[in-house]
Amino acid sequence: MKNLLTVDLEDWFQAFSIIPVSAWGQFESRIQIGTARLLSLFAERGLRATFFVLGDLAVKFPDLIRRLADAGHEIASHGHSHRPVYEQLPQDFRADVERSLEALAAVYPKTVRGYRAPWWSVTRESLWAIEILGQLGFQYDSSIFPVRAGYYGIPDAPRTLHERALKSGRKLIEVPPLTRRFCGRNWPAGGGFFLRNLPLGYHVRAIELANRSGQPALVYVHPWELDPQQPRLSVPLLQRFIHYSSLEGMERKFTRLLDAFEFGPVEEALPT
Repeated sequence: MKNLLTVDLEDWFQAFSIIPVSAWGQFESRIQIGTARLLSLFAERGLRATFFVLGDLAVKFPDLIRRLADAGHEIASHGHSHRPVYEQLPQDFRADVERSLEALAAVYPKTVRGYRAPWWSVTRESLWAIEILGQLGFQYDSSIFPVRAGYYGIPDAPRTLHERALKSGRKLIEVPPLTRRFCGRNWPAGGGFFLRNLPLGYHVRAIELANRSGQPALVYVHPWELDPQQPRLSVPLLQRFIHYSSLEGMERKFTRLLDAFEFGPVEEALPT
């Protein structure tokens, strides 16, 4: 079974929620470093992925986005300013997503079909965002993490790819990230902090279980996770731990997953 390979294209400092957009210009961009490493890993294996691209980066690094597209990767939206959805008003969210679509349209010749919220921030309180995505013409969303977490997640949301009926009569396909169920709960797997810090065997088993049930497993990575030499900021301890822990071993673990399973972009799993 072909699983789903996704990248959240954001710079290392953009991943800190405490850093406002107005301060981004103070930091060194390292987006080219991790992205180049990912492109190399994918090219070596003949893999295509879905890159959820921050609109801000499409404006600042248009040639990088064109390089992704030229390599055959799918481009999707990660919003423009990397603000959590639940911190925005509906009209602000719509404007942010529309701005990202404009930035992507300038560098990507195909229709953008997918969206992923920063920090998986479509929660029960911000489900109104799904309706707006449908109105904007998106075919799928990958923003709802079916887990119980501190600042994101809908623990009883479906764990598999499914259609959501919208009030407008449209349908939107929800593509959730991989989880593993035990002890009566869903647990994150297959990407980010969890891939970096939990044993590789845990993630391999999660993918195997998903495939055995007839479902593709969605995995995800950030370019900054393959850049262990990135600057260390003095941020609150919890954010520092979540962001910086186990960066040195991430490329090795991620590469082993790539070699163990078949992968492709989200668009290949969508109904034709």
